[in-house]
Amino acid sequence: MKIRKQENRNYWVTSDLHFSHKNVIRYSNRPFANVYEMDEALIHNWNSNVGVNDIVFNLGDFALCNQNKIIQILKRLNGIQYFIYGNHDAPMRKRAIRDFCRESGKIEIFCDTLECRFGKYHLFMSHYGHRVWNKSHHGALHFYGHSHGSPPGIGKSVDVGIDSNELQTNYAPMRVEDVIEYLSHKDVHKIDHH
Repeated sequence: MKIRKQENRNYWVTSDLHFSHKNVIRYSNRPFANVYEMDEALIHNWNSNVGVNDIVFNLGDFALCNQNKIIQILKRLNGIQYFIYGNHDAPMRKRAIRDFCRESGKIEIFCDTLECRFGKYHLFMSHYGHRVWNKSHHGALHFYGHSHGSPPGIGKSVDVGIDSNELQTNYAPMRVEDVIEYLSHKDVHKIDHH
């Protein structure tokens, strides 16, 4: 897939929002008193950055709640998502959510991994961090989630989740260009390939 940057859109990336997941507050040391406060802050932070026509690469683990609540959260979020499934996204695979997304346009793509050209960069996106990925030895950039800030990326890869230790996400999606800029200063991961 080739992404042609359009003047009227910004492109964002995020992962591991874990809407309505009570335990993630403790596990990831998030600064919220409860699930309601966390959910409202995540929605506010998202919409303060993402415009209605923007694209968000969402690398999974969206929410731990029922389908109706997921749909209510999706209705409140700006932008159009390209969604990569995470290990906690069984509800996102259900027909009711996929039908809602198709009808509303809230999520345009559902997939397990996504590769695309973004300007001159080859991006490989997955919920999981890989040690090697397609074209990694040629400088392809790898965005991943799942790890909630640990371990650090290898070569030109980085955890783009909202709990990332490398990036200052402020509990909001990050501009793709900012992540590319961050990775542009890292060395290519040299590994024997075939």
